[in-house]
Amino acid sequence: MTFRLPIDEHRYREQTERQASMPGVMSPTFRCVACGRRSAMKGYKRTAAGSVCAACNQAQEQRKAIREAKQCSL
Repeated sequence: MTFRLPIDEHRYREQTERQASMPGVMSPTFRCVACGRRSAMKGYKRTAAGSVCAACNQAQEQRKAIREAKQCSL
């Protein structure tokens, strides 16, 4: 990356240092409504109540599959 003036590079370095300490600035994140953790958008699922992280979504799908298997065996 090239800068026209030295002050431009200085300002860029200051800005990236500030952003490094803030979650979600460099990559999009959200707060999971199921567990309350802040996580990346990869694998998330939108629901009417909000967004659910991939781990909570997978756990929910497993519980759903177990319930359906129990109903089929009855």
